[in-house]
Amino acid sequence: MHETAVHAHDRYGILAADSTHTRISRNVVEGLDRGSPEAPNSGTAGIGITDSDDSYADVVANDVQGHDLGVVARESRVGVIRNNYVSGNCVGVLVFDDATTEIPDAGRQVEGGDWQLKWNEVTANDRFCLAGVGEVQASLRVSGTGIGVVNADTVTVRHNHVHDNVPSVDPASLQFPAGGLVLVSLPPFNDALGIDPGPAEDVVVEGNTLTGNVPVDVLLSSPEVSPSLLDVGAVDFEDDTCGSSVPPELCAP
Repeated sequence: MHETAVHAHDRYGILAADSTHTRISRNVVEGLDRGSPEAPNSGTAGIGITDSDDSYADVVANDVQGHDLGVVARESRVGVIRNNYVSGNCVGVLVFDDATTEIPDAGRQVEGGDWQLKWNEVTANDRFCLAGVGEVQASLRVSGTGIGVVNADTVTVRHNHVHDNVPSVDPASLQFPAGGLVLVSLPPFNDALGIDPGPAEDVVVEGNTLTGNVPVDVLLSSPEVSPSLLDVGAVDFEDDTCGSSVPPELCAP
């Protein structure tokens, strides 16, 4: 899909599901808030690559604003998200290894991962929304996350400018962590087939600028749901510029 203006869709602005070798480039994708302040909704995602064993997707040079998720790669393997401007969403960019697929059916599991995120500007993703999938559909309080990597493996995050992602509500009230770059391993959920997608691992974070994000520029894992990923050496940080992190040594001078 190329050079298209997409506005105010109910779920996805652009969706490539159960797909391969998809290129999504130079589109302007804008959401429209249809909900009340208590339960706002502007569509699941601006751009979604989902349920694809061999997606080999290239998501490049898009402007994505005003959705629950700006760009999401869920239950999909192999792709690049590069040179995009992502702003005004609840979560800017999300790479998520879920328990099972949705399209064409919920009977498969894809080991989501092998994605490259590079040269994106991810800023002011400050919307508040109620998000979720499966049994937790529209029940998770989410706001102020720039880039999130959840349970996915073999992900590189290089040379991105991630700045001023600030939640519009108290960060302590959220059920998905806010921050510039959030790397999280969640316990199994939405797993009627008893499938554990496993932790986020083999993640490389290199040469990024992460500034002005609240509550932190970088969050590694979540002590409420799992030990720090540093304990298993699952994430490699190199030459990043950031001011605050959990654990604090990630952004130490």
